[in-house]
Amino acid sequence: MSEKSKDIASVPSRETRSRRVIIVAVAALIVLIAGYAIWAATALNDKQTAPQQEKGGTMQMVVPEGMQSRYTMYDTWWDAPKLTKLLGQTRSKALKIIGDGATVRKKSSTVEHGAQTLLTVALTELSSKDNATAPIVYLWMDSDGLVCAATYSCSMSSYGFSGSLTFCQALNKMHVVERALQQVDIEVQLGTATAPDDPAEYSTYRDDGSTLQEEYLEFSGTGTHDGETVNWMASLDYDYTPAIEKADNYYTDRILCIGVTR
Repeated sequence: MSEKSKDIASVPSRETRSRRVIIVAVAALIVLIAGYAIWAATALNDKQTAPQQEKGGTMQMVVPEGMQSRYTMYDTWWDAPKLTKLLGQTRSKALKIIGDGATVRKKSSTVEHGAQTLLTVALTELSSKDNATAPIVYLWMDSDGLVCAATYSCSMSSYGFSGSLTFCQALNKMHVVERALQQVDIEVQLGTATAPDDPAEYSTYRDDGSTLQEEYLEFSGTGTHDGETVNWMASLDYDYTPAIEKADNYYTDRILCIGVTR
């Protein structure tokens, strides 16, 4: 055989080359299909249904991709107003102390805390929304036009607490009420505000008897501020209504309210 014939024999035919290309393409397609199947199975497994749980059970929250850092933080998201400084102040002075674009949204009559008027104050520089979790300050004004009680209400994450905490974890392990009061310079002993052992004392279920709609508790007591005794009040509210409607526990409204009275 001539050298030229040997060279021709060593070169794969067009048909052989085409067959190899087809084999490589099919192999790549199989890899892509397998990868997609794994992704689809994972996504299906993570898909959440409407929040339902048995009485006394726990609920898991799904945090959307890219939001994990916000729900694992423990530093204050917004600085809570120093509520003790509001007591005894006039309306204009109280709004100045609150800051953050404090604007009176509503004025109503009341007899709570020995007051005559209740002012609902929005913090417009922190949030332009008027939803349940927006930061709100409530000022109770006495007959002399002075603040006799004040509360601050906002979402748990706005205080810097993880949104993945269950209701009992928030109260009994993280002590969110006591720590929130500490943020406004009111010292209280940890363990002062805890959830009772029986969930029936703070849980509300829908008519089906198994879908948890709300968990709510109120607290009050005395603490110290600059060496003086202070009367405080607080409430923690987990409202699952938005989560039920959107079939995703991430949308649960977790609202922590703290306050002081004269």
